[in-house]
Amino acid sequence: MSLSRGKMLKKLALAGSIVGRVLSGFSLTEARVQMGNAANFRALNLELFEDVDRFSVDLNGAVQDGYLQQRERIVQEALAEK
Repeated sequence: MSLSRGKMLKKLALAGSIVGRVLSGFSLTEARVQMGNAANFRALNLELFEDVDRFSVDLNGAVQDGYLQQRERIVQEALAEK
């Protein structure tokens, strides 16, 4: 069974995130919570993930752009709370 490029990248990203969090000092319980949060986020935004995979010429660029937009939103929300 062959995985599509997008599915393989998503699985690798999730695995890398989990391993990175475990190795960076998170306890196993915290790692499980992070896994649950990642799976929940993906499930809640499944259509978005599918659209990015379907319509992106450069998947890496699309992921980077999404990350930067999300980070900017989080920073703006934090500044607004002050």
